[in-house]
Amino acid sequence: MPKYLSNLKYRYKLVFKNTGLMLVAFGIGLIIFGAFSIFFKDFSSFYSFLESGLISIFTGVFFILLSWNVKNYAINIQDAIVIIFLVWTLSIFFSALPFVFSGILNIHQAIFESTSGWTTTGLTLVDVTKIPKIFLLWRSLMQYFGGAGFALIMVIATGALGVGLYQAEGRTDNVVPNLRDSAKIIFGIYFSWL
Repeated sequence: MPKYLSNLKYRYKLVFKNTGLMLVAFGIGLIIFGAFSIFFKDFSSFYSFLESGLISIFTGVFFILLSWNVKNYAINIQDAIVIIFLVWTLSIFFSALPFVFSGILNIHQAIFESTSGWTTTGLTLVDVTKIPKIFLLWRSLMQYFGGAGFALIMVIATGALGVGLYQAEGRTDNVVPNLRDSAKIIFGIYFSWL
C-alpha cells in the first residue's frame, strides 16, 4: 500500500476514534440528564433520553471499533475540522431524538429545535406552557453549552487534542496567553451563571 494511502487511512481512523469518544461521552450525558426527569415524576421522558443516549453511545462505540488500533496523538487542523463537523452534526441529531421519542415533535421539527438550541439562535417550535419541564430544561441546557461550544469543553477535558478542535471551530478569543487557562476562565464564568 502506498504511504499516502496508509497515512490517509490512519487520519480517518483518528477522526473516527475522537468522534466516537465524544459521542460516547455525549450519550452518557444524555442519560444522566434524562435521569433528572425522575425528580419531576416524568418517567416517560426519562425513557426518551435513555433511548437517545444509548443510540449515541452505540454510534460512538461503532466509530471507536472502526479505529480500534489507533493511538491518540495530537491531531492537525484538518482532522479537527472534520471532527468538529461530525460531532456538531451528530450531536444535533441525537439531541433531537428525545423530542421525537416523547412524541412532542416530529423529526424535522425536532432537528430544527435542536439546531436552534445548539447554535443559540433561540427560535422554538414548542409551546413552553405545555411541554414537560425536563424538555424546557434540556432546551435551555443546549443553548447554554452551545454558546460555550464543544471545542471549549474539549480543551478543558483533553488538553492538547482540544486545542486543535478549539481552533477548528474558528475561535481565537484567548483571555490569557495559555489556551487551556483561557478555557477554564470562560468555563468558570459559564458555571457562575448557573
